[in-house]
Amino acid sequence: MILNGLEKSVILLMSIDLENSSEVLKYLSSTEIKKLVGVASSMREITSEDIDLVFKEFDYDFLKQKNSISNVIRKNLFKNLEKIFGFQETELLFNEESEIRNIDSYLQELNLLVSNELFSLIKNEHLQIIAMIFFHIDKTLALETLNIFNDSIRTEIILKISKIKFIKRCTKILFSRVLKEILKRKREIFGEVIGIRTTNKLLGLMEKEKKINILKKMKFLDLMTVRKIIYFGFKFENIIDLKDLYLKVLMKELDLTRLVKILKISDRKIQEKFLKNMNKIDINNFKREYSKKNFFSEIEIKKEKNFVVNLIKNLLRVKKISIEPLE
Repeated sequence: MILNGLEKSVILLMSIDLENSSEVLKYLSSTEIKKLVGVASSMREITSEDIDLVFKEFDYDFLKQKNSISNVIRKNLFKNLEKIFGFQETELLFNEESEIRNIDSYLQELNLLVSNELFSLIKNEHLQIIAMIFFHIDKTLALETLNIFNDSIRTEIILKISKIKFIKRCTKILFSRVLKEILKRKREIFGEVIGIRTTNKLLGLMEKEKKINILKKMKFLDLMTVRKIIYFGFKFENIIDLKDLYLKVLMKELDLTRLVKILKISDRKIQEKFLKNMNKIDINNFKREYSKKNFFSEIEIKKEKNFVVNLIKNLLRVKKISIEPLE
């Protein structure tokens, strides 16, 4: 393990006796002490060889400890700071460092979400928090989620992202606490969806007619659950199952440019279904736009499909459209 200067300082200070290390800590500023606490809190297991190297550098002999050395160092640091600041202030300092250290694991958990889920969790947060989340998470997920917001909010978020510079310690602590609350909501909200997703996987293995018959029977027993199954299970390819009446409602929500892009990435059956529901003027305008050569990246294709799925789900939610067997 290659140690930097701060790590060497932590090992040295926490390995000498309490009286001498406390005397040294008195001469450090609060910022320097916070740095030491942060380093001590995040250090991995330290070997006796690491300690030997540090003490050889400082020409100091130290009794080797082979087990949980990093934990010993953290405990020693706590004792030293407790002697100077008292128990409550030292505990607060260590808890804050722990919160900062948790940010990475919180962000990793957010990265496991899909854009719809992340949007539902953060849409009501302050725009600065949303910007910080997008700044840190996987950029593909950030882009997909960002595109679900309307134009004005999306513009504000991008502007705030562009202004992110050095993140202060107090901001990191607040950010960690907000992330913790977001993930708490995630477990509460999506915990109940686990059974819905499993049901959708089972239904997806069945023939279409059999699946619809089962859902129709379930509807009379628990309509709300059937709504959730259909809502969470809806995919882009399911557009083909929309009745013409509801497809026209969907088309009114799409401008020509977006409609062309959607149909260019759709299979022939979906293209024919849309064209069948257009009037002559719309068809002519569509053909003119469709003839233009375009290239769509995988990210753009995924973004457009997600947009349509989200739009359909919103129309389902406000009951502007319906899907068999809900009718």
